[in-house]
Amino acid sequence: MAEAIKISIKVDADRTSAEFKRIRRDANRIAGDAAMRAGEKVALPDAKRRAPGFVKSTLVAKRRGKTAVLTTSLPGKKARVVGLLEYGGTVRTVIRAKEGGALRTPDGPRAAINQPREYKGKHFFTDAIEKNRREIDEAILEETMQAFNDFETA
Repeated sequence: MAEAIKISIKVDADRTSAEFKRIRRDANRIAGDAAMRAGEKVALPDAKRRAPGFVKSTLVAKRRGKTAVLTTSLPGKKARVVGLLEYGGTVRTVIRAKEGGALRTPDGPRAAINQPREYKGKHFFTDAIEKNRREIDEAILEETMQAFNDFETA
């Protein structure tokens, strides 16, 4: 009768899990950085060409996790102006002239503007992304492959 062979394998699960976490974290960082660099190379210059003059210098590409976004460097409420220019909308706040002054309007000077103002979106962000989708994908692939060439394999 043949003897039974007993095989025993011990896995250090803590060390393995830590390595998988490190690899996943590094891969996510690489993917996010590649997306941001691709956005800076392809989509951002096109968005700046399409954007209104005073907004151009504030447009940036930022990494958000594994992806990247086109956004503005303007803080808080000032950033809302960029959103209004991108998507359009209605502003209902009253505009008042300074004490003793008047506002110039097409209808002549006024002390206040009470009517809502409608803004049509210019879509400079969305158009820059949609019109350059293939180039963005190619740039992300190129950046990712370049980053993984330098990836540590231990």
